[in-house]
Amino acid sequence: MLQCHSWGRKPGSQHRLEPCYGVRWHPPGRSRQRRRAVCQLCHRPHAWRDAPFHASSPSLPQNLRAATWLHPMPETTEPGCHGNARLAIAGDDAAVSIISMAEARVTTLLQGHVAAVTDLAANPSQPGALAALSSDGSVALWDLGSERQRGPCSTSHAASLAWSPDGECLLVGTRRGKLWKLSPSGSADIAWDKTELPLPSKAGFQSAALDCLRPLQGGRLAIKAADGRMAVLSWPSLEPVATWRVPDGTYPGSGLAATPDGNYIAVGNMLGRSFVHCTATGKCLAAVEPVRLHEPVTSVALSSDCRHLWVALGLGFIFRYEYLGALEDDKENSANVEEDTNRSQAL
Repeated sequence: MLQCHSWGRKPGSQHRLEPCYGVRWHPPGRSRQRRRAVCQLCHRPHAWRDAPFHASSPSLPQNLRAATWLHPMPETTEPGCHGNARLAIAGDDAAVSIISMAEARVTTLLQGHVAAVTDLAANPSQPGALAALSSDGSVALWDLGSERQRGPCSTSHAASLAWSPDGECLLVGTRRGKLWKLSPSGSADIAWDKTELPLPSKAGFQSAALDCLRPLQGGRLAIKAADGRMAVLSWPSLEPVATWRVPDGTYPGSGLAATPDGNYIAVGNMLGRSFVHCTATGKCLAAVEPVRLHEPVTSVALSSDCRHLWVALGLGFIFRYEYLGALEDDKENSANVEEDTNRSQAL
């Protein structure tokens, strides 16, 4: 059974709404009061629910396009790195803003891009590294410790960006269905080795734009094409683990959501429906129908226990679906409690 909660104005309202292009689930293990917080990445920034960031703030871009949670940097005294989450956002002002959730402000502004920043990728194995993709196809690697941009690399028709599952190189998906590997070399001024990676024919990507790349736990890579084709590939062999197609296609650049263990993926389609798939088999485990609105899904977020699904669609409407049944973990915990109770009664 699924229960739905909605945010946004009622359909037909005369108030102008803004499309929401990104919803991110707050990383687990951070401050208790903000553990369930969700970042809404809109066409123009609105007030944040848990922190006083406003659209009039000169530190925030007027058109947001990308966001990613940053991983804590070890051996640092920077206040924003310990005890709270940090969020990197970017947009049309060609800068990357680093926001501290605890301080509720922009703590670092990374400038140096010449075009709008359309995608960001943080590296868990290198917490001080942040990659950024611009609309002109250039890829830059930021050193967050020194706030220095290192080794911009030009790529043609770039549409998406991600670190490889092992964190050793960057992957770029193009609007022509190609996948490029960028391997950095050198320490000060990075030189890039650019290699095109052959995608398996079974995935059927052909010339469709690869608008989302996502590394998964267990050495796997998830790829989504704009026409709804999806695949989970092993890394670095790129052998297909699972392939499927989202019915009715997906909104360009809408992305996908994955649980931290990489076992489940959520994605939405052009008619407002959302789906949860098993990454091991590609099987659709849940198909969530839209409530009132049959608009394209622009972004989704999935909780680590796979119980909560956030869906953004249309002109800024956000719905939260909650699975009310017992999960496998709940069944195991209940069985363990019952076993312990029986053992205690026997004693």
